[in-house]
Amino acid sequence: MSAPSPASSSSSSSSSSPPSDIPSFESLNGETQSAYSSARGGNFAPALSLLRSGADFMHSFHLPKTAELPEGVIDATSFLRIAIWKRDVSTSKELLSFWSPEKHPDDPLLPLSVDGLLNTSDDTTASEDVELFRLLLDHGLDLNCDVSPGSPLACLGFNASLVAHIANYRNTSLMRVALEPQYNAIVDKGNDSKGTALTQAVMNGDTEMMGVLMDTGADGSFRTLGPKGFTLVAIIMDRLAYPHCHSPSQQADLAYGRGVEVLAKLLYKGKPGETQVEEALADYKHASTADGKTGLFLLQRYLDGKPFCCDLCGTTKRRDGDVTKRLDMCACKSVAYCCKQHQLDAWRAHKGTCGGALDEEGMAEAIVRKSGGKKGGGKKGKRG
Repeated sequence: MSAPSPASSSSSSSSSSPPSDIPSFESLNGETQSAYSSARGGNFAPALSLLRSGADFMHSFHLPKTAELPEGVIDATSFLRIAIWKRDVSTSKELLSFWSPEKHPDDPLLPLSVDGLLNTSDDTTASEDVELFRLLLDHGLDLNCDVSPGSPLACLGFNASLVAHIANYRNTSLMRVALEPQYNAIVDKGNDSKGTALTQAVMNGDTEMMGVLMDTGADGSFRTLGPKGFTLVAIIMDRLAYPHCHSPSQQADLAYGRGVEVLAKLLYKGKPGETQVEEALADYKHASTADGKTGLFLLQRYLDGKPFCCDLCGTTKRRDGDVTKRLDMCACKSVAYCCKQHQLDAWRAHKGTCGGALDEEGMAEAIVRKSGGKKGGGKKGKRG
């Protein structure tokens, strides 16, 4: 069985020139052409001078379909996206001071400008990205805007939602901001064919992004391609069991054990439904690859309610790198850890439910290795 992968636009790489989809000189009128040429070189003074003189700052989506922009109009997307691409915060603020959603309702300027943030250059920093992203949000950027075919945003090939688009570009700094409560982002906004932001993170093998999304409540049971489509568990298992059926880039995302970590992360934080896990166990029971067999082992442990990853960080690997031994089990045998330190760090949260043996001082026993059953050194702390 081979699960078709939801459509996904590829992330753009770093560039040394402004975005190529900004209009060419031929589409700009005389005044704007000169200002545009200056802006590409980093000089926004001519454009700002035109705006201060009363030029209308708007997205060309609202303009007549003519060969060039009318006199007295500044194509907002052209200049704002150059300013954002150059990470010029002060100029971006001034340009946006000439624009408002009230004056230009349904103008796609702000969502389109996010794409300029995602097409990063080599010398940008996360702090610059976050400052500009907050600037767009504070000016009314709607993270739940329509990106379906036929909408103004369809031209960029956005994913199922703006949040999913950010996930596809693996920008966790912007995602953390997008998911702050005051911005009201719908984390599971998506569609049947392209899924959600979590679908994109799973497809990319991006466990950090998966954690950010699932910590905010992303649904680990989302099913793509309609009610009878493929679950996130099945998408991962298909790549683990049948890597030869997928593209080289897809194999790279989940190769060499990363796919196992992706599956563990989904089970650990996403808590997919038992029915979906049972379906995957049945569909991929004949998996012959090492990763496929490990995936089946994790699924069965999940169904049995037994530990399959570190209860603190979610990894399936020992911190000491010893691949010949499994994770260390707590004395209660209901949770496991990748190292002694993570057991100590997790004790405050675990002590209320730990059913392991206590020593004569009322202290919880140390880690017990599954491989040998011997106690490790040290104490976790008193229960209660």
